Amino acid sequence: MLLTHNCDSASPLLREILNAFQPVFGDIAVHRTDHHTPQTTSILELTSTPAEWTAAARSAAEYLLTSMMKEGATDPINNGPALSRILRDPAAAPVHIMTGIISTAVKQHAALSVGFREPEVLFPFVNGDEGFTAWAFASFIVQAEYIGTVVEDIAASQYAPSGRMQLTITPDGGFLLAWMDKQQEKIHQLKL
Repeated sequence: MLLTHNCDSASPLLREILNAFQPVFGDIAVHRTDHHTPQTTSILELTSTPAEWTAAARSAAEYLLTSMMKEGATDPINNGPALSRILRDPAAAPVHIMTGIISTAVKQHAALSVGFREPEVLFPFVNGDEGFTAWAFASFIVQAEYIGTVVEDIAASQYAPSGRMQLTITPDGGFLLAWMDKQQEKIHQLKL
């Protein structure tokens, strides 16, 4: 795992996030960048391979999504109490920890994204609601290997990305992948 950030090294947010990541992801490489945006005070990007994401949190993500279906808590915004109960089960610990990290970052107006390093794919979180964040992160984890395969195919094709690719979650729990290709400099979107 690699955490890229633009935080001051003494930032309490950065220390809090690194301490929270440790139990789920073990050792994390940290890289500071000078990238700034006017809308946020901090940018944090946690990237890894699809296999590492799967190894770290797939069973917890599957547990959360399966439990949501069993309890009829399929609306991540309006079924907050049921989702909170599910998240507190030890079987959901990695998703619960990430949900807390994401919520903390969003509340502090930081931009936090998860994704892959090569080719670079980012899934930004802008909503700090516990239920939505848990559902979105779990959906990303469960589909990480499939998304990674699609991204590799695109990278090897005539539509290879010229830079970062971006994921956006859709209401059905799928993802929309967007990128600009190198050759035609055309923007593409693909529903996954």
